[in-house]
Amino acid sequence: MHHMTASGGSVKETLKRGGETRDVGLSLPDGWRKVSDIHWRVSSWEFRRMGLGGMKAEDMSDADRRKAGLSTTQLAMHLAHVGQYGDHAVAKRAGFQKGDIISAWDGLTDRMTESEFLAYGAQQKKSGDLIKATILRGGKRMELRMTLP
Repeated sequence: MHHMTASGGSVKETLKRGGETRDVGLSLPDGWRKVSDIHWRVSSWEFRRMGLGGMKAEDMSDADRRKAGLSTTQLAMHLAHVGQYGDHAVAKRAGFQKGDIISAWDGLTDRMTESEFLAYGAQQKKSGDLIKATILRGGKRMELRMTLP
């Protein structure tokens, strides 16, 4: 299974094209799993359910951070979508709303990409874990708690 390939490892494959067979290799750099952008993948919606309670959170631009009074180095995830049904509505039931800005998540306060945010939820959290979050809504700071599905 290629997703089990070690960091800094390589993958060898045999390709068949036009009746010819050819062996090829791909070298993977250290940390290759962390540099991939996964937020656009359809499979990311399951990560959003498991690790984010059904939210789509986007890293804010530096300009939008300045408007909100936030630094360029701190966590500032803008909620572009909050799921509405079933296990994808866990965040909604916990009080999260579209437009909220997450500035702290489970003790994390450093800036992350959307993919890093998704990966943290998928790799570090499990069903039943309690997440404590600090959000900004309408310029006011609020604390929310959510138990992952």
